[in-house]
Amino acid sequence: MEKRSRLFIPRDRGISSRVTAFICVVLWTACVLYTSAVCISALADADISATLRPEDIQENEAIQRAAAFFAVKCGLDKQTLLDATWDCFFAPAATLEEAIQASANGQPCWTLYVKNTAEGHHRHVFVMTRSGELLFWSAHGSNGYTVADPDILADARFVQPMPTDAQGADVAEAFWAALLAQGAYSEESIQDVILDGHFIYHEQFNQGISPVWIIYAQRAGVKEWKAAYAYTGECMSLVPFEQDFTCYWLENEDFWYGTFGAEQGFEEKGLLAEIMVGNMSPEKQKETAERWRPYLERWIKEHPYYMNAPGAEYDLVFGK
Repeated sequence: MEKRSRLFIPRDRGISSRVTAFICVVLWTACVLYTSAVCISALADADISATLRPEDIQENEAIQRAAAFFAVKCGLDKQTLLDATWDCFFAPAATLEEAIQASANGQPCWTLYVKNTAEGHHRHVFVMTRSGELLFWSAHGSNGYTVADPDILADARFVQPMPTDAQGADVAEAFWAALLAQGAYSEESIQDVILDGHFIYHEQFNQGISPVWIIYAQRAGVKEWKAAYAYTGECMSLVPFEQDFTCYWLENEDFWYGTFGAEQGFEEKGLLAEIMVGNMSPEKQKETAERWRPYLERWIKEHPYYMNAPGAEYDLVFGK
C-alpha cells in the first residue's frame, strides 16, 4: 500500500513513574456513589425560584443550549436529545466542584444531566452560568472539560511506545483502513490526507495509567477526524474532529474482572475488602494472597502498565 501518512512520533519526554494506589476498590466505589448522590441531592434541594431572575436563562432555553452542544459532541440529532429525560438544577455555585466554582464567580449556575439510550450508559453533564457561558461538560466517561473544544495534547505527557506496544505505523494503517471502511474518504480524496499521531499519557484516558495513541487526519492543515487507540492497538474511538471521543477507558484492564470474570471477580473483590477492613484472619489472608499470586504474576506480565498504579492486591500478594 502506498504510504499517504506523515506520522509524527516524538522523542520520549519522560519515563512513567509508579503511582501508589493502595485503596480498597469496593469501598472506593461505594464512596463515589455516595458522593454523587449527595451532590445531586444538594442540587435538588436548591430553591430555583429563590435565585432565578427574569433575565436569566430559563430552564427550557438551558435544555435547548445543552442539547445543541451535545448534538455536536455526540453526533446526534438535536431532537433525539430533546426527547430524552433531563434533570435540571439552578443552584448556588457552592454546590459545584471547587474547580468550577472559581469560574462561576460565586453566581448560581445551571447544571443539566441527560442520559440518552443511544449513547450508552454514560450520563452527560452540562454546567453553564446564568447567562449561558459554558463552565463544564462531560459526555462519554471522561473526567470532564472546562472548555468546549479541549486540546488533548496541550497537557499530555509524550512517551515512546515499548516494543510490545502497538507501533505508530501499525496504528496509522489501521486508521487509514477504518476511515475508508466507514466512508470518511474515498480512495481518491484520502490521498490528500495527512496523519498526525502521538503516543501519550493523559488523565482523561484510562485515568492516566496506561498510554494511548491520539491520531488526527487532516487536509490543508485542517483536522477532520480523530481517533484514540490503546497501547494494545485496539481502537477505542474514531470520530469527526468536532465530536467528543466516545471511549476513554480500555476494556478488560481491571485485574479482577479480566482474570476471574464479572461474577467471580466481584466476589474476589469482596475478599479484598474483607482483608482491607480487618475482617479476615491472618491465616486465611495468607492463603488467599497465595491463591492470587500466580494470577497476578501472569497479569503483570501481560499488562505492563499495571505497575503504573498497582492496586492493593499487589501489596497483599507480594508484601511490598
